[in-house]
Amino acid sequence: MKKMIWAGMNQPSASDDKWATDNGYMLWWSELVPAVLQNPDHKERSRMLLALADMEKSGIVTTTRRVVNMEVVMRKTENL
Repeated sequence: MKKMIWAGMNQPSASDDKWATDNGYMLWWSELVPAVLQNPDHKERSRMLLALADMEKSGIVTTTRRVVNMEVVMRKTENL
């Protein structure tokens, strides 16, 4: 299973966990995530979430269940 940060203000629900398991993901959530999400600057918020995902060696799943695959993000930023 691939570890994924749940990018939501609250912990993932049981249905979110089931969705993740069905798709081969293990959701991870921390009290750091709401602090990051409260940052009004969307670019800084993205940078902080990406840094957190990099530290945790994981991807990101938004509350709309949009998956951000970190390997793709890292390849794109290395090519800039």
